[in-house]
Amino acid sequence: MLSDAEFERIEADLLANSLQMKALHHELLDHLCCSVEDLMRSNKQLMFEEAYQIAKIKLCPSGPQQIENETIKLLYFQKTIKMNKKLYFFGFLASVLISLTFVFRQLHWPGANVVSLSACAALILGVVPTGIMVAYHSRDRFASLDKWRFVFGLLAAFLVGVGQFFKVMHWPTANMSFLLGMLFFTLGFVPILFYQLYKRAAQTA
Repeated sequence: MLSDAEFERIEADLLANSLQMKALHHELLDHLCCSVEDLMRSNKQLMFEEAYQIAKIKLCPSGPQQIENETIKLLYFQKTIKMNKKLYFFGFLASVLISLTFVFRQLHWPGANVVSLSACAALILGVVPTGIMVAYHSRDRFASLDKWRFVFGLLAAFLVGVGQFFKVMHWPTANMSFLLGMLFFTLGFVPILFYQLYKRAAQTA
């Protein structure tokens, strides 16, 4: 069992590293204390300082700050994956609803406006906010073309969604908004997307 002075020695060493994550600080403190106790219990001749140095090298050879950096990267990676899943879900939902809107209007089925408004909601309230969050959190890893593809894609989704919503509600500027959105999609998003797909195919060929 560690004495209060030994416990405070380990805690002061961790505090000197100025860890930002309090939960990680407590976890490291607990692991280090347990490791030191196990080492001293298994080897009676081992002094506290020696046991502490051995435990510290085993647990965090590059220092506690390195563990915190790796933990932050892992949490950031997991958060990005979740946001990408949401973006793909809303994109898929919006695509299906837009396709259904065309089918309903072409066949003159009732409920076309409801399906169309649902597609607008998926675009404006789902794709655009989630896409902005993904772009913000991945801004440092995006290449220049990726950033422009996201910009054109999000602008197109927002303007097409707003234009279609205005169209259903018979509000002014609906056609202008829809046309601008399609221009961003056709002349911005699509060419960049297919250029990147072409480059990727050429590199793997």
